[in-house]
Amino acid sequence: MKTTGKGYLFQRGRDSKGNPTGNYSLRYVIHGKTKLISLGTANKIKAEAKRDEILTPALMATSSEKVTRHIAEARELLTDVKYTLETVWKQYLKSPKRPQSSEGTLENYKRCWDMFVKWLEENHRNIKKVNQITAKEAEAYAEHVWMKAEPKKKKGEEEKELTAEEKKLARGITANTFNYHIQALNLIFKIIFNKLETPFTGIERKKEEKINRKNFSDEQLKKIFASFNDPLLIIPNKAEIKLLCYIGACTGLRLVDAVHMKWDQVDFANKMISALPIKTRGIQRNVHIPLHPELKVQLDLAETKDKGGYVMPSIVERYQQNPDGIVDDFHKVLDLKSVGLKEIQEAKRGKSRRLYSFHSLRHSFASFAANAGVPITTLASILGDSARTLEKYYIKASDESKTKAVMALPALTVSSETGTVIDVKPISVLSNNVKHALNVIKHALANDKTGELKKELIKILQLPLEVN
Repeated sequence: MKTTGKGYLFQRGRDSKGNPTGNYSLRYVIHGKTKLISLGTANKIKAEAKRDEILTPALMATSSEKVTRHIAEARELLTDVKYTLETVWKQYLKSPKRPQSSEGTLENYKRCWDMFVKWLEENHRNIKKVNQITAKEAEAYAEHVWMKAEPKKKKGEEEKELTAEEKKLARGITANTFNYHIQALNLIFKIIFNKLETPFTGIERKKEEKINRKNFSDEQLKKIFASFNDPLLIIPNKAEIKLLCYIGACTGLRLVDAVHMKWDQVDFANKMISALPIKTRGIQRNVHIPLHPELKVQLDLAETKDKGGYVMPSIVERYQQNPDGIVDDFHKVLDLKSVGLKEIQEAKRGKSRRLYSFHSLRHSFASFAANAGVPITTLASILGDSARTLEKYYIKASDESKTKAVMALPALTVSSETGTVIDVKPISVLSNNVKHALNVIKHALANDKTGELKKELIKILQLPLEVN
């Protein structure tokens, strides 16, 4: 046993000779309360180092808040992970245990981490290292993220129309965005601490409000492509926007991948398009899509065919400067009176969404293919998504396919009008009178030169069935 200050080290367990062999524990008193903590090591030097790390802040604690923080840190055995907040992200990227993610996903994770660090700097300036963060800060941050930012009204100020940004702030972020944000931080802590439990583990996820994109019907698609001949459609680079729509409709590619298509991705000889979608670039999941005849016609009409260059160079240049500009151009197509697809669904939180967008082309591609009988595994390889994702978000059964499913059922023997069961028997067990009647009809039909008897018989068979 070794005492120091207001605490002492001791080992539990003895060998056959009575020598201590177990891990060291620390017993100490802080503000009149006795604390006992296992240090998780039988090494005396390491145990003393952990003891000093625990006792130094404990003895300096001057408030109940600091004491609470100290106890929480001590309970976690003061993890050896003590990176400064500024170096956490670099350590996450270097870790071989982190999941393989695309560049876009990593950018999103870093954005979440940076937002959390900024909040810590504004609200908890004393926290400098990652091991100082506890569930208390995680819960406070989650509440901050979810809280609606109501516009502040000055004293005596009259009611006024809110701007689009003020309305967005008043609605707050969506449940989906909140859950993604918390999940990202939880993952970062898991990798950094190498533990399943993190300060964000206990944060309850919010129930998501789903606003799903609608599919384009075949008639709607025809109207969209016909609109490019409408003189009322005034947008820059109209020819390239038209080609962009054909690429989206005939390949199912997302907007960013469709925009950046290059000529060397198109194999005209083998009638195949190859692409490495941005979303799956981190896991190197390529897609190979057969070249649709109508898309080939549009590609043949393209103005630029520089080998290795972009199929739509003007669109690429605009997209890299302002992606929303390309999105707005497509919305102008949908807003035309001849197309008329302006439908918007208001959201309780976050931004309201158009139910038809460029991404609807991907949804339509998936649904058309599925309803045509394309196996889900084949469709997954074309779109670069898992079968589960396609079934959950993209594939919507058409009325025609539903009708086919229902009509595939065997004929039932219940009258739809009376609900009475009809006893249908084979001819072999019918009465002699019925057999005789059938033979008479058969003979009459054989001698029906004009076909009048056949017509009358068909009319009779089409009459509603009466059951006594």
